Amino acid sequence: MNGLTMFDRVGAAGGRGVLTGRAGRGVLVFLMVLAAFSGPIRGQEALPTPQERMRADLAFLADDAQEGRGAGTKGLDVSAQYLADQFRAMGLKPAAGTEDYFQPFEIPGRPRLAETVALTWTLPEESASGAGVLGETFTPLSVGGSGRFEKAEVVFAGYGITAKDDTLNIHYDDYADLDVKGKVVLILRGEPQQNDPNSKFAGANNTVYATFRHKAVNAFQHEAAAVVLVNNLAGLGDAQDSLIPYNAAGRGSSLPFFMVKREVADSWLNAIGQPSLADLETAIDKEGAPQSRPLPGLTLSGDVTIERPPYKLKNVVAVLEGQGPKAEETVVIGAHYDHLGDGTQGGSRTPNRREIHNGADDNASGTTMVLELARRLAARPDPLPRRVVFILFSGEELGLFGSRHYVENPLYPLENTVFMFNYDMVGRLNDKNELSLLGVGTMAGLAEICQALGTSHGFVIKGTAGASDGFGGSDHQPFYNKSIPVLFAFTGLHSVYHTPDDTLDTINFEGMERIADFMEELTLHLVRRPNRPEFIPTTRRSAPRADTAKAEVGANSTAPQPAPPANDPGPVSGARVYLGTQPDYAQEEGKGVLLSGVTEGSPAEKAGLQAGDLLVGMGDRKIGTLEDFMECLSVHKPGETVEVQIIRDGKPQRLKVVLGTRSAN
Repeated sequence: MNGLTMFDRVGAAGGRGVLTGRAGRGVLVFLMVLAAFSGPIRGQEALPTPQERMRADLAFLADDAQEGRGAGTKGLDVSAQYLADQFRAMGLKPAAGTEDYFQPFEIPGRPRLAETVALTWTLPEESASGAGVLGETFTPLSVGGSGRFEKAEVVFAGYGITAKDDTLNIHYDDYADLDVKGKVVLILRGEPQQNDPNSKFAGANNTVYATFRHKAVNAFQHEAAAVVLVNNLAGLGDAQDSLIPYNAAGRGSSLPFFMVKREVADSWLNAIGQPSLADLETAIDKEGAPQSRPLPGLTLSGDVTIERPPYKLKNVVAVLEGQGPKAEETVVIGAHYDHLGDGTQGGSRTPNRREIHNGADDNASGTTMVLELARRLAARPDPLPRRVVFILFSGEELGLFGSRHYVENPLYPLENTVFMFNYDMVGRLNDKNELSLLGVGTMAGLAEICQALGTSHGFVIKGTAGASDGFGGSDHQPFYNKSIPVLFAFTGLHSVYHTPDDTLDTINFEGMERIADFMEELTLHLVRRPNRPEFIPTTRRSAPRADTAKAEVGANSTAPQPAPPANDPGPVSGARVYLGTQPDYAQEEGKGVLLSGVTEGSPAEKAGLQAGDLLVGMGDRKIGTLEDFMECLSVHKPGETVEVQIIRDGKPQRLKVVLGTRSAN
């Protein structure tokens, strides 16, 4: 081990001292590392202490000028250039195959409306027929997809809810005995008896059945041609009726989904002799029963095209080459540097605050940790026996896109990649000194090493054997899925996670310095160990939480999770049904859910599902989008046997799967 045991503490510039047993050499290391930072870095003065260095990096990344480092923002590109400049200043080389430290890739961008948008109606009295004015009397919503329909019949389907929920003791169906196939459904926002403490749903609180997603997916399941939504009176309160922005409804289904002003819908109902919206709402609330009905004499025509121009993203990759017989073995040290922008790209827990989400902890802290470790390792006078590759990933918040791109297009052979460290949210060490380390069971002996070293540094190590604790994923997961041992460091969730309040002033820099000291020592041990780390698969391979029917608020999002509107409480309730699939988030929407893989030992693997399969149905339900899939899972319980319909190599197949449950740990 080049003269240092795994319990030696290796000093660095401004570190906590050198306790190597060879004090003279430790002082020399200290002075040499300090000298390495004697010159300015990107306009900064010399920053001799770890906390000052990390504060400078984190302050740059979490500044408003970086626009929340959201996909498609100039701030994300500026941040990438800053990171490359830091690597260059350390003397680290660009990784082989990069474009000046950058590994570019593209992912599907944010949905936006094309120029073709129209909604017209035909009524018995020709003078009552007309056309909507985009942005004034109607708008498409992003919860739907592209499509065109001509003179389609219209059906009033109440609140568009089908709730057969034993958990909430709700049995209500606006679609009961209603034929909507190929027709447009006119529905109300919210849910019956809204704001009523005695509501059969959840009193004054909305349930998941009030969500745009449920309404869109439910209409898709009933084979409607399109959805037209209006505000409900209870939801409006004293506010004036208005349209919500196109992107405010999140994503849900592939059907065209429009919103119209109440006065427009009321004019339709009046023209064909039907009760007004207010009368229909009152009847539903009074009786607690649907008032659904066909609307003869009214037809609608619509046309909407939604585009998703790609985001051009880039990983930032630098290398510290090793020397010796193990120099071709690679250890990866990574973190994601992207965040949520102004919150409208999805994932914000405060969707009504369209403000810059600076992401100081998530994940400027992890990015800063990688830079700090890179500085320390690059400044060492003794060469390391293995190659160390530093990767700062983009696209994590939208679905682990950067790390997935790397493992599918590795710059260094994966068969020689022996370990991966991941840092995601390491800036909020608490007073109990608790540090979560996920993946301690993915390498023989790793749990014991982490516990011993962590304790020596004063940490309470909360180890998780697998690569996931059940609350979502991060960029170590694609590496784990390639049979590479991983370790994910994390200081825990907090109240300002995925909000505009995750700012610089909330960061514990003393805690970050202590974590850097610990992880530097652990890294050196793993880089120097004489034998290659032995990969150990845990009970099941990590998977994005998209195939868990109940996802916790506050989890790291690994899929494009659009911000729900104010009256959209989130995923469908129910048991946490687990299938074990890994969706390909870059696929074309509306055709099904394409699998990029399945989790080892999961119900999906046991049933015979595999990468490349296209999920198109489950039980008696169709699957067009990821949201359809999640809703399908939500109606089942762990232990049920369900038929899954797939397309494999262009041919339909049916498989039986016994659904499992995902534990919280």
